[in-house]
Amino acid sequence: MSVVGRVLLGCLSLTFWIAGAAQAGSGSATVKRVGNALKIEADSAISLDVIGDSTLGHVVVTGNNTLLNGQSSPLTFDGIDSIGLSAKFSALVEFDDLQLRKGISVQAKDAPLDLDFNDCKLSQSLSVSSNAGITLGCDSNTVLEGSLSVKGGPSNVLHISCVVAKSMTLALGDGGNDVQFESGADATSLSLTTGDGNDTVSFDAMIVTKSVKLDLGAGSNQVDVDQSSLTDLGVKTGAGHDSFSAEFSTISGKLSLALGNGDNSATLDNVFAGGKSLTVSGGSGNDTFDCTTCIAGGNASLKLGSGSNHTTLSGSVMDANLSVSGGSGDDVVEFADGTLVDGKTHFSLGGGNNTTP
Repeated sequence: MSVVGRVLLGCLSLTFWIAGAAQAGSGSATVKRVGNALKIEADSAISLDVIGDSTLGHVVVTGNNTLLNGQSSPLTFDGIDSIGLSAKFSALVEFDDLQLRKGISVQAKDAPLDLDFNDCKLSQSLSVSSNAGITLGCDSNTVLEGSLSVKGGPSNVLHISCVVAKSMTLALGDGGNDVQFESGADATSLSLTTGDGNDTVSFDAMIVTKSVKLDLGAGSNQVDVDQSSLTDLGVKTGAGHDSFSAEFSTISGKLSLALGNGDNSATLDNVFAGGKSLTVSGGSGNDTFDCTTCIAGGNASLKLGSGSNHTTLSGSVMDANLSVSGGSGDDVVEFADGTLVDGKTHFSLGGGNNTTP
């Protein structure tokens, strides 16, 4: 059983749909207008169509069950400055063609969140938090003129294609997190931290005008950069078999890869890397660094630690100095296909049967 209602609160028109609780009759909702805020409390799934005016500044939705039940247009707002959503359990929310003069805050406790933004414009910021997992989608027609902040528990999935005028701050918990910055994504700066687990981070045709900082914790982590334009990129991982790859991309400032203990790999293919400096470090383990048809604009320093490490520079140009160091283990450094180092070259490979150009 379901209930459809329409409430008129001054200049506000609210249409709501409430799912019937199984074997318990219909659900219920309480709607209150408090000053410039609309407060809605539902005890079961609810779908909303809210049309407000300039006097309505904030919408707060609370509930003890799934907020939205997957109707074709589950949640629409028009003429409203900002929205606050909170849930005790799971929440599924879709935002379509939404324009707000302020921002959105979505919070859940002990509950997963599933949010999707399509063709939206927010004049201020978007904040999402849950100590459970978060699934977030944001299409290329969505613009956030403020910042994006996400704080999630374990095993989050973020697919971001929108433009964020200011910063992205993503703090994700333990577990296998999947973060994809897809074509259309644009930001001033980006900070991403995760806990332990096997995390995957990908950049596809993304532009970031200032710094990108990734701290992925322990686990077998993977970072892929494809056809993207970044300024400063710093990647730090804990123990585990980590991989980093960049193709057909520009990193115009500093590139720093600190890959920790484990058998790590870093691959650059057709990349302008480290306009100011290029630094790659690894702990114990067998590390591999391959640079094919690359240009390093500043000093390049490779500190690969103990283990049998392999460095290959093929068809690449080091515009400044190159330093390669390793600890115990059999290390190999190869130059191929006309690789050129314009500055000084220094090798310090430690004990083992080492091979240098």
